[in-house]
Amino acid sequence: PEGTRQWGRQAINPLKMWCELQDGGGLSGPYIEWWPSDTVKGILGPQPEERKIKGWYENGEPVGDWQFWHQDGGLDRVEHHRPRSAAPPQEVRQCGCQGLFPLRCSDSMCGVRFGKGGEARY
Repeated sequence: PEGTRQWGRQAINPLKMWCELQDGGGLSGPYIEWWPSDTVKGILGPQPEERKIKGWYENGEPVGDWQFWHQDGGLDRVEHHRPRSAAPPQEVRQCGCQGLFPLRCSDSMCGVRFGKGGEARY
């Protein structure tokens, strides 16, 4: 979301993705965690294999439905928190393929990422 930074001030983590408020106010936006692969390693360590946790934070508080999976991919449980706040209306953006960075957390969940100037990045 606006005013957040992916992974905050921490190093890139291939097994977890979260957004932190730039003012230090905690997590805000999507949170996804994967089970590590037992066999596939990368520069940053084990690579993600199966989804482990998926949820959303607003100002440091978990909101909406959080899903948790077993390592074999089966759904473990769903935790229900207060509903997410309504998102503000978004402007229509122009597209242009120019690479992956810079990323904004608000766009990373859908697979299309927008950088400065509104250009689409895949």
